[in-house]
Amino acid sequence: MDKTPDQKHADTIWGAVIMPVLAAWIAFHLVRHSTAPGWILYAVGVAAALLAHGWFALRKKAPGVGGTAVPVLYALLGGLFWLTRT
Repeated sequence: MDKTPDQKHADTIWGAVIMPVLAAWIAFHLVRHSTAPGWILYAVGVAAALLAHGWFALRKKAPGVGGTAVPVLYALLGGLFWLTRT
């Protein structure tokens, strides 16, 4: 099944939005003496997800599966980060 250009664009946006949480995970594991870099990267990712949802809303386009998956991943990983690093 071929994707429409809008679906490809949405996939690209959500793929970019999830990158800061991956960087936060790496920071939490590499910089063990300080959690600040990880939380800063996590906050950047949350802001990016909010901006992406706003972008889709302004253009009245469906955010696709990523619109649901990314916030769920951020909530899940944020909870895990908090439980393991505080």
